[in-house]
Parts: sequence; structure tokens; C-alpha cells
Amino acid sequence: MAGSGVIHASLALTAFNLLRGRGGGGGGGNQGLTAKLLSQPFGQVLVVVVGLSVMAFAGYQLYQAWKGRMLEELSLSGLAARRRTWVERICKAGVAARGVVFLLVGWFFIQAALRADPGEAGGLGEALGTLARQPFGPWLLGLVALGLVAYAVYQLCVARYRRIPTP
Repeated sequence: MAGSGVIHASLALTAFNLLRGRGGGGGGGNQGLTAKLLSQPFGQVLVVVVGLSVMAFAGYQLYQAWKGRMLEELSLSGLAARRRTWVERICKAGVAARGVVFLLVGWFFIQAALRADPGEAGGLGEALGTLARQPFGPWLLGLVALGLVAYAVYQLCVARYRRIPTP
């Protein structure tokens, strides 16, 4: 979980670098996978299924954030009420931000399938870049970057406060 927190912190750094105009990471891995899938019989259908699966996972993440279900696996009872409230808010915001980014990635897969163009299948870097190009893009990108930082904090909280059942 701590490693996942570090990875998501680096994704947030990518978003902040995009916000400052320094560019982001590539999505060659997704493009290669998409090209392989598109070359298969029924390849476009396979890529749409991948996109819908990613979007379904994103929906699950958003649902988890809305209901606060991810907090059930944490043992926060030892924290002061005010600190616990902040930890809960940060965790929910982080999971929701991750869901938004995955929605965009799933959409990129679907666009790649509809256009039969593997170059349309973007990864997280492309998702963040797309946010940056929208109206109010820098604000949206800043919010998502903060959300990814919050997700990194959530992962660190899971590493620290996870409820481990006894056998």
C-alpha cells in the first residue's frame, strides 16, 4: 500500500508538471496493447470491452468514494475526531479523483476502438493532458492533481491504519 501511495504521488507530480507546462508521461503501453487487440478478430469489440471495463472500475471507485466504503477497512478509532474527519475527507477525495482519471482512460480506449486508431488509447498522462486542454483546464488539472495526492495519502493511511483480521 505504501508503494501504491508513492506511485500515485508521482502521478500527482505529473499532473502538477502538466499544470506548469512541463509536459507529462507517454501512454505507449496502452497504445501497444490497443494495437495488439485491434489486430485480433473482433479487435474493436475487445477494445470497447476494455474501455467499458476500465470505466466500470472507475464507477466503482466513485461509488466507493460517495459511500465512504473504503473507510471500513481502516481502524481510525484512535484518532481525535477532528483529525479523523480530515483523514476521511482526504481518503474520499482521493478515491474519487482516481475514479475520474480512470473514466477518462476508459473513454480513450473506447475512442480508439471507434476510430480503429491505437494512437487514441491514452494512459494517465494523456488523461491529465486532456483535462489541461479543457475550459478551466488548469483548475480541473489542479483539482485532480490534489485528488491524486489525496489518493496517495489514502494509500499511506491504508498502510498505517488497515484493519487486519485475526484468524
